[in-house]
Amino acid sequence: MVFPDNASLAFAVAEALGIDEETAFRGMLNAHPDPGAMRITRFADQSKPAFFVNGFAANDPSSTLRIWERVDDFGYSNLAPIVIMNCRPDRVDRTEQFARDVLPYIKAEIVIAIGETTAPITSAFEKGDIPTQEYWNLEGWSTSEIMSRMRPYLKNRIVYGVGNIHGAAEPLIDMIMEEQIGKKQAKVI
Repeated sequence: MVFPDNASLAFAVAEALGIDEETAFRGMLNAHPDPGAMRITRFADQSKPAFFVNGFAANDPSSTLRIWERVDDFGYSNLAPIVIMNCRPDRVDRTEQFARDVLPYIKAEIVIAIGETTAPITSAFEKGDIPTQEYWNLEGWSTSEIMSRMRPYLKNRIVYGVGNIHGAAEPLIDMIMEEQIGKKQAKVI
């Protein structure tokens, strides 16, 4: 995902180094994306794919919401969003923060809590603080079980992973990437 602030910063560094704007721009276009760069990945159903955005590594509310704003800019947010919140027992403060400062601001059709110590998300949902049609608490479920539960819903949808990358998210990302449609179709946004 290319953020305007990041591009502006790169141009400022290029200018400070005496690199003209056109050369800097061509260099940015030809550079290989960082392995952690945000991509929209098509996966699951070939004819009506789901689109996955891996925001698990953005571990603060403002970055997570900025990514979602970029997803919205590209028009994906109207694809019946599924938000997967990965929770960790050693990051309960982050889970509470996301329950308060992130999930209420993403209009998801389905919110799924995975990993461990999902109680803050469940509590926020039960209080009506998370605006979603469905909430699935899949705490402790295996990756295969999570994918099996989601599979009937993975047609023409956006799936946004948030919270924490370590723990339950890593194997889920791997499984989603195994189902990627057209390896060259992952779009850096």
